[in-house]
Amino acid sequence: MGEVIDKLVKKLPARYWGQICSTWLKNIPTIEPPGNRPSPIVENADLAYYCEQAIPEKKKELSYASGPVAGLREEIFHESVYWLHKAVHALCGAESKVASGMLTWSIIDAYLAAYFSMRSISAILGVSICDYKGRSCVVDLCRDFKSMARMKREAESAFAEEVNVHSLGVRFDHKQCWQVLQRLLRVVYGEVWDQELSKCVNRLNSPDFARHRNRISYYVHEWLEDDLHHPAMNEDFALRAIHRDPLKLDTEDSGFTVQLAYSLLTMALTAYRDVASVGLSLKGETELISHSLGTSRHPYFGYELASILSTS
Repeated sequence: MGEVIDKLVKKLPARYWGQICSTWLKNIPTIEPPGNRPSPIVENADLAYYCEQAIPEKKKELSYASGPVAGLREEIFHESVYWLHKAVHALCGAESKVASGMLTWSIIDAYLAAYFSMRSISAILGVSICDYKGRSCVVDLCRDFKSMARMKREAESAFAEEVNVHSLGVRFDHKQCWQVLQRLLRVVYGEVWDQELSKCVNRLNSPDFARHRNRISYYVHEWLEDDLHHPAMNEDFALRAIHRDPLKLDTEDSGFTVQLAYSLLTMALTAYRDVASVGLSLKGETELISHSLGTSRHPYFGYELASILSTS
């Protein structure tokens, strides 16, 4: 499916963070109580209609549909925030495993934290991947500016009046979701997080993201640290994710996935903060996320991650 997914992700046009951020400010949903879960976006009848239209007759053929979908912007933003909550929670699991000497198993939780952060970043950049009748649909809010002059572009909303829905008629695995993120990181301009970190993530091959998780999960002889029968107390296993050069993600290192999770969560939190610092209706969400990042739950990364939200 490699060549076809490449064609799909290339349909995702360039986007400009400043415009996305200002457009979100006009479309922030009311989330009550803070941390409340969103409904699946395919429960939106208008979107379900276009998903149905987008499904190709034959699997692995690229197809799309487009049209107006009321309320979808608010729903996708809510998704982004909830993925962020899940990423914070999963990284808590990884840190607690390190603290108890379960270094290898922390990689499983760390991978989930990285995956949830990836979904949060994609959504805040205007793209959601939803499941419709067992097949994946890539839903993109963003307007295609193409060669539009800068002044004309800046006068437009980041999001088009009609949403684009792309499908290959198959259900994605995680690899395709990572490829969507990598495309978005290549075509976003003016991003608020470190651009060099984006480039670093893009230099990875899409199978690299889940490489260590898959080795542990699917191969009987694979176990990355000497902790299967006895705890291996090694705080540096987590802390080096902070102190190591974040622009050097070494897939050969057993701590790669923990570093990836930490790096992607910093990106997701930074993007969220850029909207939340102006969107006053998100105060409750921000307080809940900050509380969840307390050092009692995040003994290694809590201070650094919480400081992102406290930086204006």
